[in-house]
Amino acid sequence: MKFRLPYRSGVCLLLLLFLGLWLTAPAWAEELDRSFGNQGRITTAVGHVGDQAHAVVVQPDGKIVVGGSSSNSADLDFAVIRYNPDGTLDSSFNSDGMVTTAVGRGDDEISALAVQDDGRILAAGYSVNGTARDFALVRYNADGSLDTDFGQEGMVVTPVGNGDDEITSMVVDRQGRIVVAGYTTGTLGRAVAVARYLADGSPDVSFGDHGMTLTGVGKDVMARSMVLDPDGRIIVAGSYTGDSGLTGVVLLRYLSSGVLDTTFGTAGVAVSADKRSCEGFGVRLQDDGAILVAGSVGDAGSRDTALFRFTADGRPDLSFAENGVLVSSVSPGDDMALAVAVRDNTISVSGFSTTTDGKRNFLFMTYANGLAAATDSTASTTASDPADGSSVVIGELRVEDSAAGYQAEMTSADPSPDRGVVTTTSFGSDDDVGDALALQPDGKAVVAGFAGDGGATSFAVARYTAVDAAADINSPGFTATWIVTKGLTNVTRTGAVTGGTIGANSGFTITQRGVVFSIAPDPVLKSGSTGGGDAQAPVISNTTPADFATGATVTLSVDTDEDATCKYSTTAGTPYDSMSSTFETTGTTQHEQNLGVLPDGTHTYQVRCQDTAGHTNTDDFEVSFTVGASTTAFSGKVGSLFAAATAYAADTSTTTTTTPALQGFSSTTDNFVDEGSTNDGSGPGSFSSIIKNLKPGTSYFVRAYAQTSDGRIYYGNQNVFRTADACFIATAAYGSIINPYVRLLRDFRDRYLLTNHAGRVFVRLYYHYSPPVADYIAGRSILRLVVRILLLPLIGMSWLALNFDFSGLLLLTALCVMPCLLLRRAWNRHKSC
Repeated sequence: MKFRLPYRSGVCLLLLLFLGLWLTAPAWAEELDRSFGNQGRITTAVGHVGDQAHAVVVQPDGKIVVGGSSSNSADLDFAVIRYNPDGTLDSSFNSDGMVTTAVGRGDDEISALAVQDDGRILAAGYSVNGTARDFALVRYNADGSLDTDFGQEGMVVTPVGNGDDEITSMVVDRQGRIVVAGYTTGTLGRAVAVARYLADGSPDVSFGDHGMTLTGVGKDVMARSMVLDPDGRIIVAGSYTGDSGLTGVVLLRYLSSGVLDTTFGTAGVAVSADKRSCEGFGVRLQDDGAILVAGSVGDAGSRDTALFRFTADGRPDLSFAENGVLVSSVSPGDDMALAVAVRDNTISVSGFSTTTDGKRNFLFMTYANGLAAATDSTASTTASDPADGSSVVIGELRVEDSAAGYQAEMTSADPSPDRGVVTTTSFGSDDDVGDALALQPDGKAVVAGFAGDGGATSFAVARYTAVDAAADINSPGFTATWIVTKGLTNVTRTGAVTGGTIGANSGFTITQRGVVFSIAPDPVLKSGSTGGGDAQAPVISNTTPADFATGATVTLSVDTDEDATCKYSTTAGTPYDSMSSTFETTGTTQHEQNLGVLPDGTHTYQVRCQDTAGHTNTDDFEVSFTVGASTTAFSGKVGSLFAAATAYAADTSTTTTTTPALQGFSSTTDNFVDEGSTNDGSGPGSFSSIIKNLKPGTSYFVRAYAQTSDGRIYYGNQNVFRTADACFIATAAYGSIINPYVRLLRDFRDRYLLTNHAGRVFVRLYYHYSPPVADYIAGRSILRLVVRILLLPLIGMSWLALNFDFSGLLLLTALCVMPCLLLRRAWNRHKSC
């Protein structure tokens, strides 16, 4: 949308200048379709407490419908949002793109969505009436209003049993009938519940027993997803618990009449052959009739994503990967695949991956559709059913696998069939989970779920570009499936932490491993390239004031771009290990030493630091300051500051390459890099990499690599992240994020605004309102000059606060608070701003 700045709305610009010109843009770490939403991501708060999305569907016109729940502080309500294809809210849907519906007296939540041919939207899930959950269906017209022709005023609530009942999946068949699957809870556990409704919401009594079929499997069973095959048969996927307590993946197939199809699996039920604890979630069919189930393998807290494949007649496809399951260890933590989609040559999976610090991120993976290896008729074995060697209860029928198991031919599998691309996406500071997945006609994938930030959750949607996973990506120079690039963490203005995992089954001897990064896609390892990697020592910046008053307590302070231990000396050229004085406060990125009261004069200290990997500065970092600065000296420095700033403000060129010197500033230069690599050892296993000296506010591509003993280089999946800090308006005015005046404002922000709650509130407001204003300023030289002049007082006060430790924070806060209040009023009046 083109930004317009009406004459009267100019006040918005002035208010924004005082609001937070020092603030940063949030960092992000993912590979996304940047034409969608905000660089490929959207978060939408429906209520004020917590919102979560669990279902997504793409309409034929490209609009995206997302469903879940929204908290009204008392309970949860059905919540549906419709987005335009570009990610903006669709104002033709309930006027603001969002609708909430209180179905019952308690919590109501959507688990499944469907769009009918006439454009009406069906939402299914549960509604709490009293103390238990019941099946719940709601139908909306295309404009977001309730369809009063459906059920009772647009809603249908069906209590199945006396316990909790919930719809987890829904499909509209060719006759327009609504087929739902979920679970019902009895005294001995849960059972699969499949029901069918007519188009008006009434039960289809020709289906099962008066419209519903119940099936028990094992001690407990949970239906998660459902799909219809070309013959109209209903395939339900989920998880069951056997007699031993071990969980496994289960499939059930029903005829269109609602009875179990006894030609499928064992009496209509198929279970996974893997002997580990497994869970099944999303289900889809391949063109050859094979059935794919997305899920996980392993115990809670250390699960790996898994893709299970069954044959069309309900047997684990033992020619697929290992025992019919393809396991991918994305991170050392908990990873799960929750949804799966299939189109042409690509299988897509969504879910979540857990970082080393316990945070969950969106997970999106793609595989080649033809994952089965060539068969080898000389290899065969016998598999028992179910996986844990126990019995399976199907309704009232108990089947012992020793008597009713099945023989299966196990063909030799491709030693590396897991051809895929892995992408993780972070939205906020708390957990982000991609619950649902839908594919657009152009092959782009839409993942919906929830994002957590500051204890609250909101709808989260990401769109990923189409990927052809069928390419020969196990060749040197392409993505190797035995290399996984870790998600980005601790992304700052100039650095980030990532890493990788090198699989032990690669068949190669790994002589070097690490990550490569660049501002251009698909970075490669270059000879001797270590710029910005962890092989470098910490980058030190001076935060000590330039002047101290006579008799004042002097604090020596520096910052580093990574955690480090810093020492200091008054003798130049002293090696780090020979320095006897270590900073009192050190070990992180901020280092301070109380020097007490020093005599008047100029004092110089040499600083060297060592990071946690043992990389040490071999050159001195000099810090000089003056004690007993006179008023004349002070005035001279202030005069120098404003003279330089005024001279620079007068230059309206957008290509300025020189900047007037600032008296009292550190002479440290920014040693930014556009590309580089790390060397993080050798051999298989997991490793971490620290990337340094990155440009603030810049997008970087990163991927793990492995160099083999024969000199070949293989790469893992590619992630994209953006370093923090785009001082939107100040950068637009001065033309560069590394301009010294912009850096000064950033330093003030970091020290005074981001260290308190009020400052962080300003940050969030600034993120929301300033980008379009900055875009408008950047393209107009006269306006850039005006903004530079308006910034002069703020630059001066920031400089005073940073260099003389004055209590300028109170003054600057006062300048921000009132405009902040006025800004919200002005914004409501002038939407175009």
